[in-house]
Amino acid sequence: MSREQNVELVNRWFFEVFTKGSIEALEEIASEDLQLHSQGTDEGMVGQDNFKNWLHWYRKTLVMTNG
Repeated sequence: MSREQNVELVNRWFFEVFTKGSIEALEEIASEDLQLHSQGTDEGMVGQDNFKNWLHWYRKTLVMTNG
């Protein structure tokens, strides 16, 4: 991927997935077996479904939304 493509991908990940909560963007960007890791002793999570559950919790709990 070119630098511009990488920048676009990262922007989509943070703006569309995290900020907007777009499941459609997540499914386009991430593989079915995506693997995410966080700080500390967390072993991370595997798979889109696990991430979708976490994203729902994250947005409901931590993100101020209108509606």
